[in-house]
Order: sequence, then C-alpha cells, then structure tokens
Amino acid sequence: PFQPVARFVYDYFCDSDTIQFVNESSQGDQIKYKWYFGIDGATSEEFAPAFVFPSAPDQSLEYIVSLVVSNQVNDNTDSIALPVVVFPKIPDGFLGPDNPELCSNATSVTIVNPTDYFDILWDNGETTHRIEVTEARIYQATLSIGDCSKTDTVRVLSLEMPIPDLGEDITACQEDEVVVGTDIEGVIYRWNTGAETPEIV
Repeated sequence: PFQPVARFVYDYFCDSDTIQFVNESSQGDQIKYKWYFGIDGATSEEFAPAFVFPSAPDQSLEYIVSLVVSNQVNDNTDSIALPVVVFPKIPDGFLGPDNPELCSNATSVTIVNPTDYFDILWDNGETTHRIEVTEARIYQATLSIGDCSKTDTVRVLSLEMPIPDLGEDITACQEDEVVVGTDIEGVIYRWNTGAETPEIV
C-alpha cells in the first residue's frame, strides 16, 4: 500500500505577515492534506496555502505549523510539524526627520534610532542605536532581523552659532525710553526680562 510522505517549506515576506507554504509532500488523486497553523481553529485543506499570522511590533512570535497527509484509499498517513517564526516589521523612516543641527560651537550631535528591538549597522561601522557625530553629512543606517533588513538616512546640517551684538553701552536717564536689540534672521530671542522679541524697551 502506498505510504504518503509529508514535507513542506515556507516563504517569508519581510513586508507582510503572510506566509506562503510550499508543499513538497506526496501527490495524487487520493491524497488529502490538512494544515494546522498553530492557532485555535486555523486550518486549511489546500495543497499550498498562504496564511496571515498575527504579529507584534516589538517581538518575534513562533507558531508550530503541522501538515497531515493521508491516503484516502488505505488510510495511511504521515505528518510533519515545523516552527514558523514571524518577525516584527521594520518601520520605514526609522531614523526620523532630517536636519539634526550641528552648531558651530558644539562638539557633536546625537542621532537616536528609537526602534531598538532590531540590530543596527551605521555607515561608520557602529552598531549602537545612539551615535555621536561630529561631521555634517548624510548618515545611513540599516536595521535587520532574521533575513529582513531596511535602510534609512538622516541629514545632519551645520549651523553657524549666532553672535548677538547689542552695540555700545548706553547711558540714559531714568525717564528716557531706550530701545535695545539686535536683528539676526532665523533665531529665537530670549531676554533676561522674559521677552522674546528682537528688541525690548
């Protein structure tokens, strides 16, 4: 009597929770297949099904998938069970917006990747999720988990530190109204009086 053989592999898609199963078992008109996906009530009788597994944003989940192959003529069966690991998805734009500011009087600026569950490799060889940089340029990092990876970049700009110039000292009487200020484009003003305008009286 014909003894069926159960065997399967699966294809994992990095940007999808769908797992495509490839059935390499015995085939024939009298051969039936029953899949169990490791979730209560989740089964299939297709030859090579695709199944969407629940995933988590910050951890890998493992499901035990079983395939039972049976010969309907003599009731001979074979089965196989394999672990299927569903990885969390690597987000797009994981380095955040461009333009961390490296001021001219600063020695470094910190670039932080908040997605610390994945392995990371920067273009300067560092593997930490927070790096200190001293050069204004585009930095590139690659996140990876399992066989999946994704790359993102962030641009660090160099900004000249503004130097306020209030002019020469002023001598005035108590009743005099004196305007003090400076005009530097693109900066935020904060006086010791609490004012935030370019000029104060």
